Amino acid sequence: MRSTIEMLSKRRGIIAISVLFICLVLGSYAESSILLQDHNVPEKESAQGLWAERHSYYLLPNPDCCRSLAQDGNYLWVATSAGVVRWNLKENTYRLFKADDDWSTEYAEKLGMLGVYDDSTNWGSDKARQYLKKWVTNAVEKVIVLSPGHVWVDTLKGAMIIHGGSKATYASVEDALAAIYHTELRPTLNKVVAMDKNEHLWWVKRTGDLYTETVRVLLHYDGTAWKSDEQVGITRVPGMGQHYYNINDILVDAQGNLWACNFRGIYQRTENHWQQALREARYGYGEMRLGTSGTLWAFDSGALARFTGNRWEVFKGQGRYKDFRLPGPYMGEQAVVLETPDGKLWFEASFVGSDTYAFVCFDGKRFSRASFCPVAAMSNNAGQTFAASVDRLFSYDNGKWKQLATPPFRILRLISLFGVGQKAKIIDDILVAEDGAVYVAAEREGLFRYQNGSWKRMSCDKAKQETKSIEQDVAEGMAKMSEEERFLVLGVGPVPEALVKKMHKAYVGGEGKELIKAGDQQLAEHVVQGKDSTSAISYYRLLSRNRKLAKASLHKKIEGMCASDYGEGWISLEIASYGPPVIEILLKIAKMGTAEQRALAIDSLSFMRDPKVVDELFGILGDLEKLDSLSYLRFARAAIMVGNPKGMDLLIEAATAERKEEKSNEFKIDDVRRTCREELNRVTQAYDDVPREWSAEKWKAWWEKHRDTWKPSVNLSANQLLAGFKAQHKVFREVAKRLEANQ
Repeated sequence: MRSTIEMLSKRRGIIAISVLFICLVLGSYAESSILLQDHNVPEKESAQGLWAERHSYYLLPNPDCCRSLAQDGNYLWVATSAGVVRWNLKENTYRLFKADDDWSTEYAEKLGMLGVYDDSTNWGSDKARQYLKKWVTNAVEKVIVLSPGHVWVDTLKGAMIIHGGSKATYASVEDALAAIYHTELRPTLNKVVAMDKNEHLWWVKRTGDLYTETVRVLLHYDGTAWKSDEQVGITRVPGMGQHYYNINDILVDAQGNLWACNFRGIYQRTENHWQQALREARYGYGEMRLGTSGTLWAFDSGALARFTGNRWEVFKGQGRYKDFRLPGPYMGEQAVVLETPDGKLWFEASFVGSDTYAFVCFDGKRFSRASFCPVAAMSNNAGQTFAASVDRLFSYDNGKWKQLATPPFRILRLISLFGVGQKAKIIDDILVAEDGAVYVAAEREGLFRYQNGSWKRMSCDKAKQETKSIEQDVAEGMAKMSEEERFLVLGVGPVPEALVKKMHKAYVGGEGKELIKAGDQQLAEHVVQGKDSTSAISYYRLLSRNRKLAKASLHKKIEGMCASDYGEGWISLEIASYGPPVIEILLKIAKMGTAEQRALAIDSLSFMRDPKVVDELFGILGDLEKLDSLSYLRFARAAIMVGNPKGMDLLIEAATAERKEEKSNEFKIDDVRRTCREELNRVTQAYDDVPREWSAEKWKAWWEKHRDTWKPSVNLSANQLLAGFKAQHKVFREVAKRLEANQ
């Protein structure tokens, strides 16, 4: 793991320590979506790329790291990062199946400490290769029930077939498919890959890793050997010395006909040849799905193609829907696609030129959308339909999605306690059982069951089933920390001498090397232009000599930071960590700056949690109806942080569409509104009677009832991280004091 000084000497070092602290509490975590038809096994990547993408050095593999789900009678199969778990739902017992029985907690912990983000890692070392091999052999991506009692388990680098209590492991998917092909289970392989009317297997295999050009090869198995099919979608890439097969997806229809799509159109295979069936394509078809009635769907950018048995029809989106796009091969994953019992087609889509993601609906004539983006969706045989966003569950009834009770995720509680900022993806998959229960696989949290309005945690760890409190976990995590780590997380107590010495050494060996004997003006220039921690040390040195010049230099520095890219890093926290000296500067920027500068200034002021500052902002900003959306949302959040009910007034107005938004960008308006609704959900999650619809009338009535006694349910600020930033400044001041004492 990185040393403390390495983290201190980098701009976001304190973030790494604070996140590590949070993850000590959370434990481990390990992508999957419910499709109309599961027809492709997950694509294989390089071992290093997989680890880099899905795990960090502080998140260790374990059987509570749940990724995807499947059901076989009374058994619920759960793909985890340490193997596949078979839950007996009737007896509430479980068994963990591992491809390599030698895989243990010891390997998990050692691999966790050898993550790709640790600069000391050598992927070529025998030890690293040993640990990594154990992980990719056992970590499970997907589980598919072939037939009662027979389960396909897709691991990161191979496959495992389980029957009863026995298992067979295979080093590659090709080997597993070929072995099963010559058994009575052959007809069931259409659940894993495409199988045509001649019982030949087809698979688009992706090779390469996450960071280099990938090659998608169309493989064909006729019962004798695997061969590559080079008749459709071939493009020669100059200088690569290989073919680049730009096939995006394949599918077998209800009659056993094989179809393929790529950037040029849609193809059908007849009599051992491919024929182009549809040439009309804007940017090319990325994914295909088979509907419940046998309808074929293909997805282009801003258009859907539908095949009902005799011809293809193309439906183009208009207005805001002319530029939707499924993630598909562009993102290296399959999109969530669902056909609801009322015949509507729902699909996950992004929008070109926008950061907006949504659950788009096509009813056969026109497009619409839900207010959330799904990570999974499913209906059971009774027509009960559910979908999940990154951290919420929704039910579908009468053509509308309804948000259900908030899941008891521990990360949400941590956000409440420490305000650690944006939530990462929590939910990975859902399964809707025939009794209406919904099982939720959460990669950071474990397995959950939702039914009749209540949640239950199902853990392979009996201690977790007894549910220690977050506070107890935090205390245990703190006890494992060193003195330096504890100081940098909490920011309390005397500054550890070891940190001062390390920071002093970093300063005199870096940018500060030429500043040891610097005059006031030279230090002032470095305060404005310097980077990372060294400029802060120069500021405190100058402050001890010339307060007026130090204040002017800091003013220029903050103005420069506010003029930088708003989305870059943790700028607002860095600014706020300077404390009261920057308040006057930030208030001026909030009044006179651009929309982006104003938003950053408000963000920085909000972290100071000063009611008087918020009152000053109310006076400076004036008519809030004229305030840009970016600043409006951050100002509402700032007011809520200090318990000012006016912040709730603002948030409710924006979330219920009462606030008049600028009309220049429809998606921007939708983004802001959705964000406001997410914020409103967070700050009211302790209340059981919040409206489930975004009706202005209902929300205003609810607010009138609770206004006098209201307290925000969560802390919206990154308080714990700010404490870490302030702790850094204590170190900087001490270093500056010693440098000046030696002048």
